[in-house]
Amino acid sequence: MGNEDIEALIGSLHELAALDDGELQARFDLQCFAKMQDLVRECVKGGEVPAQLSKSEFSDWVYSLRSNEREWSRSLGETILTAEDLVAIGKIEPAISTFNSFIELCPWLPFIEIAKAEVRRLQ
Repeated sequence: MGNEDIEALIGSLHELAALDDGELQARFDLQCFAKMQDLVRECVKGGEVPAQLSKSEFSDWVYSLRSNEREWSRSLGETILTAEDLVAIGKIEPAISTFNSFIELCPWLPFIEIAKAEVRRLQ
């Protein structure tokens, strides 16, 4: 799957998670569910893809995915700032280690790719 496809899946997650619970449940159908399953398969390392969900379970799942994605996005931002501070004082290896720690812990593959690009930039 290409970057544009992944961006579209993440965009779908953001769009769905912005809905209130009733609206989200009303949008629930097999196509919508399949998109979120694709998102997890393509973007979340070790993510569990449920085979079947009720409307209520689907909305809980979408909100949980978005919350987790938001937390890891913030974590990536903090990692970048920490690494930039380390680079500013000449500590390249600790900056790389900061990114490598993030890479090991983060389940979101798009964020991992950003961190790997930062490591390549610093090497």
